[in-house]
Amino acid sequence: MWRGLACLLVVVFHSSGVAYLTYEVRGLSATDPISLALLSAARIGWVGVPFFFVISGYAISATADVFRRRDGGSATYFKRRIRRIYPPYWAMLALSAVLMLVIDVILFPSLLTGSIAPIERPWTFTPGQWLGNLTLTESWRATALPFNSGRDYVLGQAWTLSYEEQFYIVTGLALLLWPARFFVIAVGVTIFSAVVPLLASLFHVRITGFFFDGYWLAFAAGVLVYWQVNYGSRRTSRYAWSLLATGVVYATLVFPDRGEIDRDLLAAVLFAAFLLGTHRFDMGISTSRWMRPMAFAGTICYSLYLSHAIIVRTISQGLFAAGLTSSAATVFITLPICVAAAVAVGWMFHRLVERHFLNRPTVRPVAPDAPSEAVTETLAPVPAR
Repeated sequence: MWRGLACLLVVVFHSSGVAYLTYEVRGLSATDPISLALLSAARIGWVGVPFFFVISGYAISATADVFRRRDGGSATYFKRRIRRIYPPYWAMLALSAVLMLVIDVILFPSLLTGSIAPIERPWTFTPGQWLGNLTLTESWRATALPFNSGRDYVLGQAWTLSYEEQFYIVTGLALLLWPARFFVIAVGVTIFSAVVPLLASLFHVRITGFFFDGYWLAFAAGVLVYWQVNYGSRRTSRYAWSLLATGVVYATLVFPDRGEIDRDLLAAVLFAAFLLGTHRFDMGISTSRWMRPMAFAGTICYSLYLSHAIIVRTISQGLFAAGLTSSAATVFITLPICVAAAVAVGWMFHRLVERHFLNRPTVRPVAPDAPSEAVTETLAPVPAR
């Protein structure tokens, strides 16, 4: 359900970009302040980024909790992650190239590349950039590899998948090296990821694109929630809440000038605290019929994540160019059309592509002495920069 909510926030965020950025960058005035306020509120969709990192931390902890008890669990873990992530992603890369050719070259020349929120044509990317995109290493490839051609993404939202991949690799290595102490390793990596930015700041070194630039801490918040829910007690809950409070302090006071990382980390910690605080109401909330649309969006969230950007940018840019430029038109016409189209395309992509690469549900113990339950692994989709 929360995946669905986060994903829909992402779609709204991208759907509102053309109109909002035009007002902001070009200094245009809006005649309807209420609609402009609603348009500005749509930009809160950026919180989908940290929300999904927290959800990934929780979900991958559940997966690791299964495979750390099995011989050869790390190999199976890596196979499942590769199968789950890459084939649908590669399919969308190919489809994106076709859509860009049809939309931006043949039907509406430069509609997307000339937008105030542009999408680049895939065939203009360098071999190095394509290597980074195909392997989901683009976030750090431009920094670490010698053939530096600048960081860029065929699918703009793939920058978050580059972080996700790093999280998965660290988790897999923990399962390989010391499976019985997975959570101990997670604590060690979290401390390392908190200290490195401190040292980098002291020596005026900028770290971007690597999991230890601060984004691991959002993932760690989800790990903490998983551990407390499944293995913690009333006594340990005070420590869990203390750690979350420390995360808030870290994000707001330690590096207030790091921009998006601090903002995302603060949102992640607050969301983790919300999940932990409302855990006892999970069953009642998730079974409510009002939550079914969000649950559906959560079911197709990876497909919706992969496919939505080019769809909503085409529609929002096209409608804006056709004269629907007011904030009211954007909020009440463009946004609903974009969301509906994105969900429809995401569902079709899920049915035609993604569902063929879904892993069988794993089974994990809910608590040391509790019966087991099935857990479906998911990928956390997040928006483009």
